[in-house]
Amino acid sequence: MSTLHLDQRQDILNFLRAKAERGEEATCYELCQLALNYRARISELRALGHRIENRTERVIGKLHSYYKLELANRAGSSDSARKSTPIAQPTTPKKPAESTPTLFDIHPLSRYPD
Repeated sequence: MSTLHLDQRQDILNFLRAKAERGEEATCYELCQLALNYRARISELRALGHRIENRTERVIGKLHSYYKLELANRAGSSDSARKSTPIAQPTTPKKPAESTPTLFDIHPLSRYPD
């Protein structure tokens, strides 16, 4: 991951934390100013164990999205409880059985037969 993504992720976390301490939600427009791909950074923060709520509402036919960081002291949980939550680790795909041909085992027919 590039340092740009790490910086954007930290900026979004700091912004969400400041908003949450004031009891406010962050709009998607505000988050776009920090990172155009803010949804990916929020997904990364969630994977790291941060609880970020998403709320949507329709206003005059347009969908508005709001995000709010759940602070540990307001949720009644401690930081140690958040850290102990297991984060799913990526798994390696299982190899198919030897008798089952895979896509790369099948050899295409020659386009121009001899």
